[in-house]
Amino acid sequence: GALLLTKAFPGMGMFGLRHGENCAIWNDPGEALLVALSYLAPRQRESSDQGIVDATAERNRIAAAGADLALNHHTWDVRMLELQPYIDAVRGAR
Repeated sequence: GALLLTKAFPGMGMFGLRHGENCAIWNDPGEALLVALSYLAPRQRESSDQGIVDATAERNRIAAAGADLALNHHTWDVRMLELQPYIDAVRGAR
């Protein structure tokens, strides 16, 4: 479970991706660097809503939540079940 650092894209919320909950999201390369450094550089950092937080513990918590999200909602089996109606429709159209 490594912390996922990902670029923002439209509709990412429908995949369950939430900044600070199960991944770290950035909008441009400069912001990506700042986000990465905020989780990597200091052992403790100031959070706007939580005061001083242990960046290592926060990173590990977010990484674990991201791993759980991936293992439970973004597997090959899950994707195939989502695609099955489209596959069936194509088969029915032949």
